[in-house]
Amino acid sequence: MFEVLGFYKFIKIKSLQKNKILLQDFLIKKNIKGTIILANEGINGTISGETKSIKNTISKLKKIFSFKEFDNSNNSKSNFQPFHKPKVKIKKEVVPMNLTINSIERNLNSSIF
Repeated sequence: MFEVLGFYKFIKIKSLQKNKILLQDFLIKKNIKGTIILANEGINGTISGETKSIKNTISKLKKIFSFKEFDNSNNSKSNFQPFHKPKVKIKKEVVPMNLTINSIERNLNSSIF
């Protein structure tokens, strides 16, 4: 049984290339497959693997990027490995919307809901 985790976190990220290499190596080591997207504005991904490896990956992400909780995440189970390989990509946006939202606007919008 494989655990499948989807997540995103809006957080300022520097050193995208360095973090890409670090995460790619970690995913290979832990036999995690799926895609993680890094951008200056945050991180987004859907990954799968054994439960222990997913928990280790969550801890690693929180440690690398210094945050306590994802903005959103969901877990599910699969009888088969849904992804073929681990990928870490650098993109312009975490969630492609072609919008630029600064941190003040994001905080105002989150307090409305």
